[in-house]
Amino acid sequence: MNKSGNKSRMRKGLRQGVGVEESLRTRECVPLEAVLTTVELGRRPSRDPDYEAENRALVSLMKEMATSPRSVLEKLVEATLILCRAHSAGVSLLEENEGRTIFRWHAVAGQWSRYIGGTMWREDSPCGTVLDRNASLLFSHPEQHFPFPLSVTPDAVEALLVPFHSGSDEPIGTIWVIAHDQSRRFDAEDRRVMESLGKLASTAYQMVSSLDALKVKAQERGRAEEALRQAQAKLADRAGQLEQLVVMRTADLRASNEQLETFVHSLAHDLRTPLRTMIGFSQILVDEHASELDDLARQMLKRIQASSEFMDKLLFDLLGYARTAAVPLEIAPIETEKAWERALLRCKTQMGQMGANVQMDSRLPTVRADKATLELVLTNLLSNALKFVPPGVQPRVHLRAENRGNNERLWVTDNGIGISAEYHDRIFRVFERLNGSSHSGTGIGLSIVRKAVERMGGKVGVESEPGNGSRFWIELPKAI
Repeated sequence: MNKSGNKSRMRKGLRQGVGVEESLRTRECVPLEAVLTTVELGRRPSRDPDYEAENRALVSLMKEMATSPRSVLEKLVEATLILCRAHSAGVSLLEENEGRTIFRWHAVAGQWSRYIGGTMWREDSPCGTVLDRNASLLFSHPEQHFPFPLSVTPDAVEALLVPFHSGSDEPIGTIWVIAHDQSRRFDAEDRRVMESLGKLASTAYQMVSSLDALKVKAQERGRAEEALRQAQAKLADRAGQLEQLVVMRTADLRASNEQLETFVHSLAHDLRTPLRTMIGFSQILVDEHASELDDLARQMLKRIQASSEFMDKLLFDLLGYARTAAVPLEIAPIETEKAWERALLRCKTQMGQMGANVQMDSRLPTVRADKATLELVLTNLLSNALKFVPPGVQPRVHLRAENRGNNERLWVTDNGIGISAEYHDRIFRVFERLNGSSHSGTGIGLSIVRKAVERMGGKVGVESEPGNGSRFWIELPKAI
């Protein structure tokens, strides 16, 4: 059979579900490494981040989570298509079908949108390679190695895929963008945007999955079902008010920094309210109807509570990042010792609970910085050092200074778990957490540190290795 005949048969298979021809899976093709071009992301010039557009997309996703969480994947794909300027975008999730694992295209936008709901075998898709490596990958002309792209048109000239997680380190699918001609080439900024949006959307997906499972159990228990309906009704009512508020305030997004800060505070309060309602009604089910629920239902309720509480903290930290990126700065000579003392005061409770030993050099320099922002940076670095220590180990933290010509470098050294070299840059990205980490956190604290230091005209970095602690540094202009 010629190639056009294969494409016709496979296109039919994609629309109907599973139907990749066995002969195509055994045909001659180029090696995987010939189409895997992820290294190009580090070589190509990256476009400047558009934080304003990204913030609008994040707000839209959060609103969707509060009002219609089941459609959050569609909203994610639409935002990804626009922010990455792709020709097609989608989300593929794992399923079991007749004893084999497949990927289903749950949400698709752009030129491939007609293929929504299509499926293909795990081993015949670039998505399978992404899950095997649990890493973001870039492919050039993937049909030269994988059978599945032959089933859709137009062809994929370049494809960027990132893992999609849901409450665990193991990915359950991928988010992808496609370029159908040479006019669009993806870069590292596209990868960062996709990973950022995907981590926010995965929280909503996990909450929806838990709610779906709980509804099945609640049908057998009248009072539990009624309580759940009341919680959903209150959530929907509050979400309607929230939508009006978001529409009103989004129009002022380009206003002054003072107006933006007001917007951020108000949005934090209003978006967290429906989440707290969900937590409250879930607790009512646990407190008043626990005897009517079996172990599985109680476990589902705990998952809902945990997801809601994590989302509440994630929202709070995300808005803190937005505030750091926009708040006006007053750069002036600031005594590092006084800023460190403020950080110690803020972390006093955490230090006392862990019995931490915190030291500093006798000579700490004066730098050019914004007073409140420098205090925030040192507080985040200190809290981070106290948090990431092995169980049963007393935290030890030391602040020292190093003269670097026209700059001063401040080092925060700890005896924590350490960080592999591959994560030294990634941990400063929004939502980035160490794989397999059992420590709490949203992955935004170090992003705030980098954004704050860069806005003050400085740099930030880390030296670390697993098991030997970490040495975070920030470098700021010397006060003259």
